[in-house]
Amino acid sequence: MDLGAVAFPDLYNAVNKGKISEQVVDRSVRHALYAKFAAGLFDQPYANPLGSSILDNPTHRALARTVAQESIVLLKNDNDLLPMDITKLRSVAIIGPNGNAPENQIGGYTQEGAHVVTPLEGISNYASQHGVTVRYAQGCFIMNNSLSILDQAVTLASQSDAVILVVGDNQDTCQESWGGRTGDRTDLDLPGGQLDLVEAILKTGKPTVVVLINGRPATFGTKNKNSLLNSIQALLVAWRCGEEGGNALADIIFGNTSPSGKLISSWPFSVGQIGGPAQPYYTKYRQYDGRTYTFEPSTPLFPFGFGLSYTTFRYSGLSISPSQINSNQSVTIRVTVQNTGKKTGGEVVQLYVADVLASVVRYKKQLFGFQKIFLEPGQQTVVTFSLAASELAFYNSYMQLVVEPGQFDVWVGPDCQSGLSSSFQVLANAANVLQEESVY
Repeated sequence: MDLGAVAFPDLYNAVNKGKISEQVVDRSVRHALYAKFAAGLFDQPYANPLGSSILDNPTHRALARTVAQESIVLLKNDNDLLPMDITKLRSVAIIGPNGNAPENQIGGYTQEGAHVVTPLEGISNYASQHGVTVRYAQGCFIMNNSLSILDQAVTLASQSDAVILVVGDNQDTCQESWGGRTGDRTDLDLPGGQLDLVEAILKTGKPTVVVLINGRPATFGTKNKNSLLNSIQALLVAWRCGEEGGNALADIIFGNTSPSGKLISSWPFSVGQIGGPAQPYYTKYRQYDGRTYTFEPSTPLFPFGFGLSYTTFRYSGLSISPSQINSNQSVTIRVTVQNTGKKTGGEVVQLYVADVLASVVRYKKQLFGFQKIFLEPGQQTVVTFSLAASELAFYNSYMQLVVEPGQFDVWVGPDCQSGLSSSFQVLANAANVLQEESVY
């Protein structure tokens, strides 16, 4: 698809000059037309006018709230600042440019129309039921470094019992650059005046929960080695939390729901780590072992799959059966997970596998499966994964799809750097080559 409609004139000229055959164009057009016929666009070219009456109904909004709740990731919770006890508060300050910016919760290429509950609205709705006053100050801007409205936010924070500081990015800082439109960035620090805002609010000494509404990992002042992160007691990542994001945040912050989201990528210490030793584990190769940086750590700010809860989980009894398989067989991996805390919570149990020795460089760890479970306090369950040897296949230097014999290490845990480990063996046999012919 040519989004900018700039390729078609060149395509027309290329066909006329014989650089591209009409058959190639016909084949591509055929694919597009097939999809349109399959979707019924030629039978009913206009949308069903009744469709709008069933969109955004209570069932949809309830689902949106659940999705937002389970997507929010708790990255820090020093001294168990969260969940906050609403009965011990008289006033809450919502501060930050994303505290009341509905467009930043739904992201770009999104149709406007549905009412978006912002953090200000969601927390105000909940707090009003308990007689708690909620006030708002923007504090700074995302697209420029002006601090002209910072003092107002600091004053409001100082006069409140607790602060919900909602920062992050917007579409303009998180888009592709094309056609003269800016979009690419050279760092991952919170843009605009947000680092100054976070630092100023934290200096008030008020209990502060930092919430990120964003579409990418964030850093907290890489010139100062992310030292600002050390001062943040509680850090939540809400992403593009959608139309019910504000209500979902209130549910999490005040303990109606325990956070259970996990990071879908490692968060780098700085952009300099991207592509190096601290790159996300699903693309981290073994040749990087032992390499590091001169002035920065080789570990990420937060690892792939990481996310805290208001409760705790214990992993035990990891087993792999059988311990040896042929390339046409499977292993069964089991682990017991117990909720050892005092609150009901969800946990994403993650399975990672590594090929210890292969003919080409393989991943250091690769995610092969995950399951989300919900447990009451004290409850435990056995989580089971089935892993076929064929899932371990890769293309060797001859571009054959093969399962090479050898040892495979296994990890099961709450993220890519924690949990229990074991191993199994794949034996050599005639079925190790799954595809003889080259893919070219």
